[in-house]
Amino acid sequence: MHSMNTLRILAGSQLVALALVATPMLQAVDYNNGGGNQYWGDDANWNAAHPDAPGAVARMVTQINQVLLLADAEGADASFTVGTLTIGTGGGSASHHYQVNNVADGTGRLIFQATSGNAVLNFTNIFANATMSVNVGLTLNSNLTVNVNRSGGTHRINGSIGSGVAGTGVTYNVVTNGLLTLNGANTYTGATNITNGRVALGATGSIASVSAVAIASGAVFDVSAKSSYAIGSGGVTIAVGETGAGQFRAGSGDLVFDHTLTLNLSGENFAESYSLFTFGDQTGDFSAVNLTGSVSGSLLLGSADTWTGVFGDRLFTFSETTGTLSVTAVAIPETSSFALAGGLVALGFACRRSRRRRD
Repeated sequence: MHSMNTLRILAGSQLVALALVATPMLQAVDYNNGGGNQYWGDDANWNAAHPDAPGAVARMVTQINQVLLLADAEGADASFTVGTLTIGTGGGSASHHYQVNNVADGTGRLIFQATSGNAVLNFTNIFANATMSVNVGLTLNSNLTVNVNRSGGTHRINGSIGSGVAGTGVTYNVVTNGLLTLNGANTYTGATNITNGRVALGATGSIASVSAVAIASGAVFDVSAKSSYAIGSGGVTIAVGETGAGQFRAGSGDLVFDHTLTLNLSGENFAESYSLFTFGDQTGDFSAVNLTGSVSGSLLLGSADTWTGVFGDRLFTFSETTGTLSVTAVAIPETSSFALAGGLVALGFACRRSRRRRD
């Protein structure tokens, strides 16, 4: 389908109509394995020509237990480009699965490229017991948003996610109490934004050191499957609100603090304590701990791996030893106290001048 717009302009005494370039409006294409071979590149497996273009919308939503192979119509290894891929929402109530796989010894990749905004990968399901796995590599020519809409079931990206365009990253939006596991050696160079739910690295999973990790309030970045994990050069930002905060969870594993920690604060009435990091053992120091948002400034590293700073009537204390942020009220002298102190200083100055004159 195409949309055609017409622009009318007045040239001299004539009205001239100019047809603007027609732009494609891509429709969703549904996979149904009508060809029986599970090949992405076989048009018979879709309800229209197979999707393979920037902005293309592909869906695996018409059947349960679907497998889709990255292969051309003859079964040869191939890569394909989409703007949106949705997997899940099949019928039936039994345990079922959805998989995107390579052919044997294949290295084909899914290339995510939107025509505007972010490309999207949706894990969506009406039943709680589905297993959904993307077992192929993903190449990002646009930033990618990954959505998981169900707290039950298993959701995994087992292939590596890399940047086809430098600086592209991923936003993970997982339903509350939901889990998405990343098992690939991911090399994308843009940000890792976790806006909700829990995103976990499996034992073989990793993200590039340069990727800046941002964890929203209530969200969790879980690296507890790793025996040890070091904060990368991109640093980590954790949102802290009045009722909760994000969490970097290493479980019983070792966590190495390095580079910059940023605390993105919202609101004014903070809780007394927030568990920002969990770990079995901790080594290293952050190079800086910065506050941004409703309170702005930097904490100073003192003794015992403790960062502190007073802003207004609150003392912010971050302990590297416990991974905890504490917020406590501090007394601010009354205005009259300032006036009295100022008066005493002025009196002392006057007495000193008087002595000098007598001398």
